[in-house]
This record gives sequence, structure tokens and C-alpha cells, in this order.
Amino acid sequence: AVVKDWLATMVQWLGLGSCVPEQRVPPAQTFLTGGAANLWRAKSAALQVQGVDIQDWDVFARTLEQAFGHQDPEQNARDKLDVLKQTGSVEDYADKFQSLLAEIVAMPPSEGDLLQKFRNGLKADIQMAASIDPVTGTRWMNLQKFISLACATDASRAQTTKGKQASDKSEQGKSSCSMASYKDKLKGKRPHESSQSQPAKKSKTSQNKQKSEQKAKDWEHNFACFLCHKPGHRAKECPDKPKNSRVDFAKAK
Repeated sequence: AVVKDWLATMVQWLGLGSCVPEQRVPPAQTFLTGGAANLWRAKSAALQVQGVDIQDWDVFARTLEQAFGHQDPEQNARDKLDVLKQTGSVEDYADKFQSLLAEIVAMPPSEGDLLQKFRNGLKADIQMAASIDPVTGTRWMNLQKFISLACATDASRAQTTKGKQASDKSEQGKSSCSMASYKDKLKGKRPHESSQSQPAKKSKTSQNKQKSEQKAKDWEHNFACFLCHKPGHRAKECPDKPKNSRVDFAKAK
């Protein structure tokens, strides 16, 4: 009915512009969009190969009516129901399922078929958790009760997952705080500990100088002057050293 109404409106509109039947198709096809435009593009190419005049209005109208004019709304709902799958929550899936079911009036599916279709569309984990009636311990016999339990099961699992994620984030936060506190304590202790527990290191040059001075003192204390044989000084500092003890070997020759 929609396609026929559109075609009738288009003929009337084109007639107002004094458009003859042989020239209706080119302007009319510019108003096609989406799937209708794609279909006419493909069909017209195939018809042209077969030698059919694609500028003929009757060919144009018949092609659109065959593709879109004889659709059965209930059959469309049945087809969509057969392939419907849960992609989000069970509640969203159940709403879509029941909306499509409401469109099937003439020959609605049996309760058993609906139970099977609804179960098949659920995610695998929900199928396993909610496919048995907990009261009877057998397969479900009532669609609405099945839908209610499946929704409740999904909501409970979602809440549990949300709580676990919140707990994990809390634990991570505590761990981060503990680590930061530990690092802060280390930073606070290092300057204090180093100033008390570790004596300042003397330079190597200073240490060597002290060793040399100590060796000299030890030598002076332990060794006697070879002139007077008294300890505490070297020969050049001996008070008993004879005067003019230096010899000029050049003059001596």
C-alpha cells in the first residue's frame, strides 16, 4: 500500500509539470533513497542487459511493487524474531522480543515455540543459569515467568560484577597509597639516618698526609742520630754536628 501510494503521488506530481509518461522515470528515480535506490540501480542494470526499456513507467512501478509492495508485516516480525539475539541486558532483549511478538496477531507461535526462541536468543551463560524452572526443576512452561527469572539472574550478575570491580579499584587504591606512604617514609628517613649513622669521610689526600706525618714521628722516636747516637733527631739537626762539615770535591782535587 505504501509503494502504491508513493507511485500514485509521483504520477500526480509529475503530471502537474506536464511530464509525459515516457519521461516520468528519470525524475522519479531521483526521489528513491536507501534500499529502494540500491534495488532500482541493480534491477535496472540487469533489465537493460536483457533489453528491457527501463524508461518505461510500468516497468519501474512493477519492479518497486514486487520488491516492496507485497510485504507482510507479521511475516517480517516472525523473521526478525527468529534471528533476534541478546546483545545487551536481558531486559532490553526481552523488550524487543515482546514488541515483535505483539505484531504477530493472525497466527501467533505456540508457548513452546516462544520459550525455545527466547532461550535460543539469550547469551550462553544466561541460558545455563536460567533455563530450568527452580520451582519444578524442569523446563519452563510459562514464557513470562521464564523472562522474569532471566532478567533477575542477569541483573544479579551485573550487580555482583559491578561490586567486584569497585572492590578491585579500592584495593588498588590502598596499595598505591601504601606504596606512596612507604616511599615518603624512606625519603624522610634518609637524611636523618645518614647524618647520624655514617661519619663524614675524610679526603684521601688528608689521610695520606696524616700517615706520612705519623711515620716521620715514629722514625724519629725509634731511630737514633748516627752522629751522637741519641734518639729524637736526625743527623742534620744534631747539636753536636761539626762546623764546616761540607766538602767541595772540586776544590779538594
